[in-house]
Amino acid sequence: MDLKLGYNCICWFSHAQPCKMILCPKCNGDLGAGTVRGATIEEIEAEKSVIEKDAKGRMEKTIETVRSNFNSIRTGRASPAMLGKIEVDYYGSPVGLKSLAQISSPDGTSLLLSPYDKSSLKSIEKAIVASDLGMDSK
Repeated sequence: MDLKLGYNCICWFSHAQPCKMILCPKCNGDLGAGTVRGATIEEIEAEKSVIEKDAKGRMEKTIETVRSNFNSIRTGRASPAMLGKIEVDYYGSPVGLKSLAQISSPDGTSLLLSPYDKSSLKSIEKAIVASDLGMDSK
């Protein structure tokens, strides 16, 4: 028999699912030796820290996504972050534009792309025109 930690109890049982109630519903209260006990403070704190760690990780990912989305908002000024999500078909595989070119903004109305590989210029131009940003190359 295995020792499984549930939310409200620790019980010994033969099936693979952890018990989430005072009595295990799969066993109908018959837990082999009939032992059900409340969780100790240490077990509750351990479970609490696992839940907090998971919640914190998911919250940090959400905040990073929101920051990324805010960076790509068009505000009337040209920003290199506007091109951050563009994927370029480079020799048959999608590659992020940041990996293929240096992106800068010499003034507030234009963006300057300097490709590392000059042969990728047509692919970069095609990806920018095909994107939903409404930009064209000049």
